[in-house]
Amino acid sequence: MNKKVVVFGGTGILGSALVDTLLKKSEFIVSVLSRKISPNTQFIRYYQGDILNSESITQAVRENDIIINCTGQITKPIGQCLQANTLGMLNLARLVEKYHKFILHVSTVNVYGSAENVDENSPMQPETVYAALKACSENIVTSLIPSERYCIVRLSNLYGSLKSKGILSLLLSSIATNKTINIDNDGSLLRFFLHVNDAASILATLLANNIHGIVNLPGNEMFTIRSLVEIIEKHAKKKIPVVYENRQPHSNIRAIDCNNIAAHGKLEYQYSVESYILSIFG
Repeated sequence: MNKKVVVFGGTGILGSALVDTLLKKSEFIVSVLSRKISPNTQFIRYYQGDILNSESITQAVRENDIIINCTGQITKPIGQCLQANTLGMLNLARLVEKYHKFILHVSTVNVYGSAENVDENSPMQPETVYAALKACSENIVTSLIPSERYCIVRLSNLYGSLKSKGILSLLLSSIATNKTINIDNDGSLLRFFLHVNDAASILATLLANNIHGIVNLPGNEMFTIRSLVEIIEKHAKKKIPVVYENRQPHSNIRAIDCNNIAAHGKLEYQYSVESYILSIFG
């Protein structure tokens, strides 16, 4: 029997990739919820709503089997992110529980803070405002919804779109603008990277296999900021104006266990950071 899936934030970077991936899967009937309706295909049903308004999202939750929550990503100013991960998440979780639905909630590996290595049982010790807000949203999910009806996926840095956020996108944009990038550490900050299409493919596999609980999805590559700068400069044939501060980075993790996903099959990655950079600069 086909499962009805609605992607909250389905017009965003990850949401859009997820929609495209799920549409290729015959077992899913896909719809999108967004604050602004901008239909780009005749095969998708669109709901207009905002998780800050419980009434506006009730129909989307009630009419679908699976809710994928891609909302609550980092924004400037941070207030929108704050509301989405607190009041908005509370609205959504209450409706998911009321109508006995399943939710896949997108979070971040940054909830762990800094550590040599972590797994899904490691405590959340967020060191940034964004990570603290995502930890808050996770706590709302786990306190209101039984574990068999949620899957919390902790993602690393996504890339694969020029609209992506994060350090890789920031460095790439500086090539075009020649704008100085100020880094709040000595460049030794380690980040795991995951192409948005690989993320979407693996998330679709999680849904197809009914995986629940908390899972890490860190990606297949890890770089320091300094090594990223070197790779970009090599292919762009241009120096990036970067200024580092003389202090150790926060939210630094050297190893992230993803056995909760890997136990259900080998993880397949189709993309790499360097090939992506190369595709931009030729």
